[in-house]
Amino acid sequence: MKKLTLTALLITMAIVFVPLASAQSMEETADRTPDEFLYGADVFMDEVGMTLGTRNVSDVAEERAAEIHIMAQENNEEGIEKASKNLNQVAKRARNQNKGLSKAQEILENVPANEDASEGLQTAKQNVSQTVEDRTPTDAGV
Repeated sequence: MKKLTLTALLITMAIVFVPLASAQSMEETADRTPDEFLYGADVFMDEVGMTLGTRNVSDVAEERAAEIHIMAQENNEEGIEKASKNLNQVAKRARNQNKGLSKAQEILENVPANEDASEGLQTAKQNVSQTVEDRTPTDAGV
């Protein structure tokens, strides 16, 4: 039930919020759409990029939302379903990454540090916090 609710929410947000951008911007955001031959390769390359850290999860989520919007404009239900499935996978990846990062934050908060280590520990805390912010999809992107 939770999964169905999340899917409905993501699709609704994509259809409601994404139209706020221009149509040309949608085309630029979505490299390929689910009805194109190379769509699978585009999704694969995005997955590889997120794994290697060269693609931001938020950017990929925005791209998938734009794909849903374009497919909705074309009344392509199969395309909407395909892009929605991929958007759900990106959202799951973001949640999983943030769980790990949240656990790292929790561990760092509980590390006893002497004066010599406190600066390095503080830097590590800031880096983890910034990474969480960078990897969290925004409402505008989804």
